[in-house]
Amino acid sequence: MKKVNSVHTINTIALMLVSLIIMIPSYITIYSVNFKNNNRSLLDNLYVLGKRQKNSISEALEDIKYEIKLYSSMEEVVSLDKTRISDRLSFIRAYKDRYTSVLVLDNNKKIIYGFSENLEALLEKSYIKEAFAGQLTTSEAINIGDSYYIDIACPIKNKSNKQIGIISFRLLLSKLNDMMKNMRVDEGTECYVVDKEGKFITESKFIPDAVGNKAVDLKNIKLSIDYSNSNTYKNYMGKDVYGCYFLLDIGQWTLLVEKTADLSEESGRVTKIAGQISALLQIIAIALLQTFFKKKFNISFNTNEVSDILNQYRNGKLEINEFVQEIDKLNSNNSKREAEE
Repeated sequence: MKKVNSVHTINTIALMLVSLIIMIPSYITIYSVNFKNNNRSLLDNLYVLGKRQKNSISEALEDIKYEIKLYSSMEEVVSLDKTRISDRLSFIRAYKDRYTSVLVLDNNKKIIYGFSENLEALLEKSYIKEAFAGQLTTSEAINIGDSYYIDIACPIKNKSNKQIGIISFRLLLSKLNDMMKNMRVDEGTECYVVDKEGKFITESKFIPDAVGNKAVDLKNIKLSIDYSNSNTYKNYMGKDVYGCYFLLDIGQWTLLVEKTADLSEESGRVTKIAGQISALLQIIAIALLQTFFKKKFNISFNTNEVSDILNQYRNGKLEINEFVQEIDKLNSNNSKREAEE
């Protein structure tokens, strides 16, 4: 009887060991390969999303610049007549609510239309100087209260193509938020724009009133992504995220696209597939061992019991001590059955 019990013990232990030996490496290998592919796919999707967002912003700004260039060539504006300019620009501002103010200056730096609290300081701004030098330019982000604005300045030229002044439109950047919201993203993905110091220019998905008040560690984020975009880093919420960034053609701004690492939908799918494959390998191993022990020792065992124990351990329903207890229990049951026979 002892010999039989010993055979049953060897049977159960060998079965468990071989099945686990097959399960663990196969599971790790399959999961590793699929995780790498999933990670690459996630990063590619972030890049595509960011590229589309950047192109949308760039195209919108270019459209606005083109629009302002057209306004600068209107007969009423070129006339530099205060009354005619006022009538035309008042109509434009009523029709285009994204412009909060307009300023027209002649070549003598005299205000023809609009208002400036500190004209002397304004004339020292680089974008104003560049506009007087004949370029269509944009300012840095201007923070007033909880809102951000930019000024877009354009030369005014007469029919002889001679510059006679400049026109500057102030653009409210909340319109940029609307543009960002129109881009569909999933729960764990966020797109936002920051200035050169890392301050939010567009709204945060998770923190109210972040614009102008909240900043990210832009330097370290860029360093982390440049070093390896397949690694995660801590975002402004302290969560691990994958990310990519894009430099915008305005105001030294940066577009950031981030996805929280723990909300990857593909990770769950990959784990499930890997688990299914490893379970299949276990079934094959059990079937082979059953055939081997039946022919070699004329011993058979209940494969359903073994499979159930393995699946419970793999799924985390059994701790290691409970796993050992289940093995002992299975050995004991095998011994009792053999004794009855």
